[in-house]
Amino acid sequence: MIENEWVIVRWNVSNRAHYIKLGYQFTKIKDEFRVKASDLPEKSKVKVTVICDVKGCGNKWKTRRAIAQQYCRTCTIKMSEKTW
Repeated sequence: MIENEWVIVRWNVSNRAHYIKLGYQFTKIKDEFRVKASDLPEKSKVKVTVICDVKGCGNKWKTRRAIAQQYCRTCTIKMSEKTW
């Protein structure tokens, strides 16, 4: 689960077309603006805080990739041990 749904990014030549296509209003290069974490491009270097999806765990960490299900290392190891 993503903790911070919105992140701050800056306009640049590389991301301009991507965000305009998603409906964001371009201001000028190097201006900061807010975007949804789900709208970040795949190669974005912006880190988002995620929370482990295992009920009762609550571990948090920062990552560049926000995918549908996030599991901390501890829970990943526990889940892999159950499958063996």
